[in-house]
Amino acid sequence: MKAFKIFLVGLILGLAVGLWFGVNLGRDEPLLSNPFSEKSLQKQLQKTGGEMLEKSGQALEESGKALKEKFSE
Repeated sequence: MKAFKIFLVGLILGLAVGLWFGVNLGRDEPLLSNPFSEKSLQKQLQKTGGEMLEKSGQALEESGKALKEKFSE
C-alpha cells in the first residue's frame, strides 16, 4: 500500500510538472516561467514585429542576390 501511495504522489507531481513545461513550450516561453501569466499586447507585438522584420530582410537579401545574378550574366 505504501508503494502505491508513493507511485500515486509521483504520478501526480510528474503530471503537474509536465503540464507546466508543456504549456510554456506551447506558448514559446522559458520553461520555468509562470504558465498562468498572460502575455501583454506589447510583448506580442514586439515578437511579431521582430519576426516580420527578419522575414522581410531575408526576402530583400534573396531578391538582391537574384538581381545581381541577373545583371552579371
